[in-house]
Amino acid sequence: MSEKLPTQQIIPSAMRPSMSVVEQVKNTLLDLVSSTLSKLSNETEDPETNGDSHNTSCNGSSVVSNRSKDGYHHRLSTFTLSYWCGKPLCLSPPLLAQYGWECIGEDLIKCCSCAAIVSMRLPWSNSNNYHQQCRKAMKQIISGHMQICSWPSNCSPHSYLYPFHLKYLTKECQVKLENEFVERANNLLKLNEWLPHVNNKVIASMNISDHVMTKLINKANLLMNEAEESEENADVAKMIKVSSTLLALCGWQTICDYSASNLSIQCNDTGRKIGLWNFHSIDDRCQNTNEIAEVQDVIPPKRSRQDNETKMSIVKDSFHPVNQHHVWSPWVICLKPLDPELPHITEEDEESSNDPVDATQEPGWSVLLKIILDQKPQVLEDADNSIVGEKITSESSTPVAHIRTPPKVALSAARRMLKEWSSPN
Repeated sequence: MSEKLPTQQIIPSAMRPSMSVVEQVKNTLLDLVSSTLSKLSNETEDPETNGDSHNTSCNGSSVVSNRSKDGYHHRLSTFTLSYWCGKPLCLSPPLLAQYGWECIGEDLIKCCSCAAIVSMRLPWSNSNNYHQQCRKAMKQIISGHMQICSWPSNCSPHSYLYPFHLKYLTKECQVKLENEFVERANNLLKLNEWLPHVNNKVIASMNISDHVMTKLINKANLLMNEAEESEENADVAKMIKVSSTLLALCGWQTICDYSASNLSIQCNDTGRKIGLWNFHSIDDRCQNTNEIAEVQDVIPPKRSRQDNETKMSIVKDSFHPVNQHHVWSPWVICLKPLDPELPHITEEDEESSNDPVDATQEPGWSVLLKIILDQKPQVLEDADNSIVGEKITSESSTPVAHIRTPPKVALSAARRMLKEWSSPN
């Protein structure tokens, strides 16, 4: 009798890894190796970028590393208002993107490495179990990954989460922020009278005086032609300069083709896009002013003011360069990083760490304002002193988990994972 060939039934099903687990291992190892190679081959690169411009080549295709800053911003951009809204600040997209999560559906997140999927749907805010479910969802940011996943122990650098924190504002970073401000202001200037009109109440709410406004405009070095800066257009030119400067100060930049049919601005740090057709433009302001002046010569003042006020209130809203950001934007607030021990913290120990906002730090636009006005805070001269190492400590905060894994440690972890995978035990 011929000898029977071995079949798959001879191998216990429990010994055959499922495809999902194999994919998890491949993705995790690719993540570790690509991050390590990036650090080893780019020694002269800014350590804060963590391989920002590095691309991992896979089968001839170019893939952005999940560990890079571009990878972080890509994950952040998936949290759109249609998929992610009505969440408390403790579940802000930057906190999830820092731990490798991206949004794939309404209240649904997925890890970019281990492919774990977690539902973040919450009950109504007035429900009895609302706060309990928020705490549970917050813990899943760390504990929701597969056991083999590296994100819980090696999240993206904290500098991605709050780029305006004093720990990361080296002199080089400050110069870069100033240059980006000037570039944004001059790009916004090209929108001319299509720019949203920023009224005096908004400027007053930001505590920006006329003297400070003049210094900001001079620092922006706005380039306008002679026709635009003529005496007859002086008022309009000033409004254009004020609008472009304030929008640039708050992190907005234009992404349109400067045509009337496609007027929009964007915040690169959060991916938020805004259509300017929803707001009063400088052109609207000028037209309404002219209409009021013309109508007042014929119609009694009381009626003309009422008609024009009604016309303006129906169509568009006022623009506030700070309030139009996402509530979790680094231009508006400074979020605290998650405690790596969060999944093991009991409800009794959570009372002291409920506030996700670091009230000791100023919002991004305010930090940039001080930098531009040469009111630079005392910051570390060497970024490596604050971002390299296993832990960061400060007088007012508890130790924070290590920000980045050294290359040798990452390679050792990869070898250990491969050894464990090949072991019959």
